[in-house]
Amino acid sequence: MRLIICSILALLVVGAYSQGAASPLSADQCSEENKRWLNTDFTSAIWQSIASGTFFENLRPQFDEQPCLVHVRSQDGRGPLFWAYEFGRGDYVDYLKSRLADEDALDINGKKPKHLSKIQDNNEDFGVGFRPAQEGIQVTTEQDKKRQREQEEESRRAKEESFKKQQQREEEEEFLRLAEEALSSNQHATTDDRDEL
Repeated sequence: MRLIICSILALLVVGAYSQGAASPLSADQCSEENKRWLNTDFTSAIWQSIASGTFFENLRPQFDEQPCLVHVRSQDGRGPLFWAYEFGRGDYVDYLKSRLADEDALDINGKKPKHLSKIQDNNEDFGVGFRPAQEGIQVTTEQDKKRQREQEEESRRAKEESFKKQQQREEEEEFLRLAEEALSSNQHATTDDRDEL
């Protein structure tokens, strides 16, 4: 009898546990359909709920029931984990990572989710020290900083080149104006000389 009661209790415990969230799945375990890069109403809804801070209220139940949703991506290759980092939502990052969202996934520009981070952290495990970064400040990689310096240098050179061309045009215009004045003055002098004859 004791064995029967223990078995029933074990089944009840297992049954109650299984009604919670489905076990997380890696991207490799999900169908190709869940990994396609498409802009859909659903990817827009995910982005909107993360951006507005309503993800847990609006979409977490679906993510708990359908573990492959953490791997859904929009046309630019970004998905929920990218957006959680982008909007500085450490709580969403922690949740999505617990559901096996791929931190090494690359978007269309070759960036990982963490590259979009507006989260400043004190601890690499990201479970501690999360706080939103100040608005307008974006954590960048050394490669991003180098690219920005190169773009600034290129912009500076283009401005200098444009300034030099403008100066050259102005000098040419001034030369032509002076030449026309000299020619006009010379013609007047020639006309005056004829009148004297």
